[in-house]
Amino acid sequence: MNKWDKTLLGICLLLGGILLFYPKKGNTVEVYRNNSLVLSVPLSQNQIYEVDGKLGVVQIVVQDNGVMVEKETSPKHYCSKQGFIYHANEMIVCLPNELVIKIVGNSNIDAVVK
Repeated sequence: MNKWDKTLLGICLLLGGILLFYPKKGNTVEVYRNNSLVLSVPLSQNQIYEVDGKLGVVQIVVQDNGVMVEKETSPKHYCSKQGFIYHANEMIVCLPNELVIKIVGNSNIDAVVK
């Protein structure tokens, strides 16, 4: 195996790794409370939704193929500080309100950690 073979092999492995772990775009937003689905909407539909959390109403914004928590009732507002998520299997976990907001789509990745 000469120098160029090793270089080509390295490039192929690098590109394969990047394509394998590149997050895919999602197409649906699902909101769960206590492991029960309470809202499922298309990610392409820009709108503001309100969901009842444990501590009060949580306002969820779907905009430009992303989702975020805009307003909530919780002690330190951790849910709204997480900002927008855009990729399949990314989640916003709002423990004070017992909510999980997840983007669902075609992906071979189990979860994305921010």
